[in-house]
This record gives sequence, structure tokens and C-alpha cells, in this order.
Amino acid sequence: MLPHQGSVYCRSIRKNLMLEEDAKSYRLTPFIITFSDAGLTSIDMENFIEMGLRIIRFRMTKLTHNDKIMLLAKFREASKVYCSKYGVENWPIAISIDVPNACIKTGSLNEELGVEEITLEENSKINVTCNKKYWNKCSKDLIFMDDPFTFPSIIPAQGGLIGELEAFCVRGIRHIKPALSNYDLKMIDFAKDYKLDVIILNSVRYPITITRVRNLFKNHRLPHIISTICEQEGLDNIDEIIEISDGIILAREFLAYEIVNQYRMAGIQMQISGKCKQRGKPFFVSGNILEESLKKGIITDRDLYDITNTAMDNTGFILKELRDPSHLLIAMDILDSVCRSVESTKRDEDFWRILDELKMPVNAAEACCQACALVARQTQSKVVIVPTVSGKTARCLSHIAPDVTIFTITSNPVTARKLQLYRGILSIIYNVNKDQSFDEAMGDRVNFAVCYCITRNILNYKDTYVVLRRSTMYSAFADNLSVGTVNTKSHTVLQCSSTKLLATLP
Repeated sequence: MLPHQGSVYCRSIRKNLMLEEDAKSYRLTPFIITFSDAGLTSIDMENFIEMGLRIIRFRMTKLTHNDKIMLLAKFREASKVYCSKYGVENWPIAISIDVPNACIKTGSLNEELGVEEITLEENSKINVTCNKKYWNKCSKDLIFMDDPFTFPSIIPAQGGLIGELEAFCVRGIRHIKPALSNYDLKMIDFAKDYKLDVIILNSVRYPITITRVRNLFKNHRLPHIISTICEQEGLDNIDEIIEISDGIILAREFLAYEIVNQYRMAGIQMQISGKCKQRGKPFFVSGNILEESLKKGIITDRDLYDITNTAMDNTGFILKELRDPSHLLIAMDILDSVCRSVESTKRDEDFWRILDELKMPVNAAEACCQACALVARQTQSKVVIVPTVSGKTARCLSHIAPDVTIFTITSNPVTARKLQLYRGILSIIYNVNKDQSFDEAMGDRVNFAVCYCITRNILNYKDTYVVLRRSTMYSAFADNLSVGTVNTKSHTVLQCSSTKLLATLP
């Protein structure tokens, strides 16, 4: 055993240090914020937008139809404030709705008890009913559960508190509750009527459920459908579910209490993350995201290690609803800071591994995307600018080069909002000038994106950027690749007191 000789100071090489100035000024990792409180004001939502809000998940299980409409109206009012502030017509924030599907939920507590939570005593027998006349009569002796297919009674192995409309998990059994109840179909109709961008479908066990939801939108605009894995059946069919879904969410708060061996959760998360990377699908995790830190008021090592390792796997986050909006702002700030630090580290082996895993391009569009990724790496470009209509080129490029910042310029607000789900894609909505020719319009869009990056300190003087666009108006895909440099001839450069170079629109 070595004797203690006091403190020892070591000096590391600068390139191996993680310095504050090396952290990116923007975030590539997407995360979804959950709203479920009708008491939120438009000012609260303005604060979330100010913090970089991109995707909202409305959990409307506890809300009435009027509350849902009011919550959407408050969000759109907050968006209009920022549109007028920055002089734009649309603010690209994706709106998603949470559909319970086959999740097992308890009922509401008996109002006569006068409490928000009840205590379940250890080893006490509790009767379970699916009779709807007891859905708001839950007590410590009788609990309503919207699943008549499981069991009539339970015995808690450990005491604890239970509130209203809680999720119910059972370890080691196969669920037989059917998917898509009448309530779920009403939620989907709500998403259809208000043209929401994303549907988050919980408790997806079989791929046929996704097909059924898609068929409901035959004559309507199809939103992105994200499948949430909550039970063992979903894990058993994970390959087929990933293939048919637009994205995957791993619900750690449910799955950890469903699988037989809960200590496999870390391995399961890495396996699903790898499968989603291979197919270019967005992957998010939910459950236990900064929960302990928010309760204690100081960030804990366990939470910090969790979000750091998750961000290093190019995985997104889902923050659950919190009663105090200020706590949610703190969580967003912590996540943003950690993600920007992690994304600044260079991982060259990931780039070559992805290229080795890709099949040989079957068409010119895939070949152009691969060439763009290689050129961006060789020129050490910080940004790839992609004018797009449908977003397919940007999604393909995000799969091939996940560490590159992709700026998409589109005149379609729906495309801009849906692209917020993908890592590394930042969407800009551009107002079309119909009097311009194709070449003039493309040039203006690229110049608009470059100036946008400069004004936000993403690009500086003499930085290189790559442009992937269509060469002619008759091209079916992006087939023109070019490299540009920020200079004083194309952009007006201003010297600021912080010695950082900014530019204004010419």
C-alpha cells in the first residue's frame, strides 16, 4: 500500500482536455418535453421555447377535451410571440400526442378520502376490478384497473404510495389486453383533426398495431408514428417494430418492472440503440432522467453518468411532466449543457464503422449522401446545408454522418417540424419568392442559411461548409455537391467586443 504523500498535480496535453470554449454553441441531441398540466400559461411555454424547445409531447390522459384545445391554443399563442419577435411566419416546433394504447392504468381516487395519494401496506390483499362504476372509487382496499384480462387481486410485496391514473406493471407475464381501445381511437382522431406532427404510441407489442394506425390516415396527412417499448412482447418483436416505425422510445420506467431480469436494462438500451442506428431511425429513452437530481436540488453522479453515456450513444431524451415548470427549465439546461460537451468530442471510429456497415449505394441519391459525408469530413466542415422539400436527403445524411450539423432549408413548415426528431438536423423555414429562377432561389436559400449560422456563432470567418442540393429543377434528388468558405465578399462581417465574428444578412 502506497503511503500518502499529499496532493499530486498532473498536466495534460491541451487537445485531450475538455475546455469550456471547445463545447458547441448548439445542441445536436433532440429531447422531448412532456406537458400534461392545463394550468401551464403561454408565458411558461415562451420560457421553454427560449431554452431551445423543439418537440412537445402532450400527455392528455388526465385532461378533458376542452383542456386539450386550451393547451394547444396556449402553445400556438407562445409560438406567435416568437414569430413576431424574429420576423418569421412559422416556428418549427413539432407537436406530438401521447396515446396510451395497451398500457394498464389505474382509476381515480375516491373524492371522499380527500387525499392525492393513498398508502398501500405491505402484504395486504387488495381487490382489483374492471367495473367502470368504480373507476373513481379507488381506495387502499379496492383499485380500478382498465384491464380485465390479468388477475382479480394483488398483494403488495413492498408498501408505498399510489396516486391517480398510475401505470401498472407486472413482472414476468405476457399481457393480453388488446391494442387501440375506443379512447385511443378518439385520441388519434384528435391528432387527425388538429394535424399534429407526431403520434407517440405506447405499449407497442406487435408491428400490426402500427399498420392499423397508418391505415386510419389514408385520406389525411400522415404524422410520424413513434413506438414505445414497454413490455417483453415489444422486445421480442423489436426488429419488425423498428422497421415499420418512424422512431423508437425505450420506456425504462415500465420495461424495468416487466422483464424478468431488471439488470439487463443497460444492455437492452444499447442493443436497441444499435438497431436504430443501423436503420437510421430516431431513438429516445424515457424514465429516471434527472429525477433524483431534481428531487435533491443538486445534480447527482448517477444522473450525470446516465445522461452522458446516453448522449454518447446518439440517443435522445424524454423529460416527463413536472408540477413546477421551473424544475423542467433546470432539467433542460442541464441536458443541454451535457449534450453540447459530449457532442464536442471527436469519435473517428464511429464514422468509419457506419460507412463499413452501409451497403453499396443502390442509386445516385445514396451515393451523393455518402460523398457529402466524406467531403464534410475531409474539409473539416462544421455545417452541411441541405435545401429540401420532403426531408429524405437530410434524414439519410443524418444516418450516415450523425456528428455533422445539418441545416435544412425548406418552405414547408410540416417538413421542418418533423425533422426536429432527428439528431443533428436543425430546420430553417424559408419564405419562397415566386418571382425568382431556380438557380437564384437556391443561391438565396444557401446564403440565408450561411448568414443564419454566422449570426448565431455556428460559423465564423474562414470556416468551410458543404452544400448538398439539386442541380436543376428537374432533378429528382440532391445531386450537386459544393464546398464554400465564409468570407467578406459574400457576407457582411462585424467585429464584436468578444472578438467573435458575426455577420448580418446582406
